[in-house]
Amino acid sequence: LGAICEVVLVPDWHMDHIRPLWSSTHLPPEERIEFFKLDNLQTLGPAAHGRKTTAEAKARAKETRLKRTKSGQRSRSRRGPKLQSRGFRKDVTRKLDGTVVPRERR
Repeated sequence: LGAICEVVLVPDWHMDHIRPLWSSTHLPPEERIEFFKLDNLQTLGPAAHGRKTTAEAKARAKETRLKRTKSGQRSRSRRGPKLQSRGFRKDVTRKLDGTVVPRERR
């Protein structure tokens, strides 16, 4: 039983918000409260809940990227100027066993 509400909790079932709470952060409080009501809850098995959570995380990340792009902010992954690659050495090659040998001329 739940500690306060006396609801029977079934193992292997997860409670899930149908409309994710993070999607309500931009709304005024009187509209946001709808996301916390019982009709926004559902039960899901662990696998389905994991898939839904993964899909929502991707959507949330995309929304964050789009907001950053619109505001002119750079991506978090790039802090400074792009580094110039020095390329690979053309005179040697690595064998499958890891040894480095001179490259054969063709």
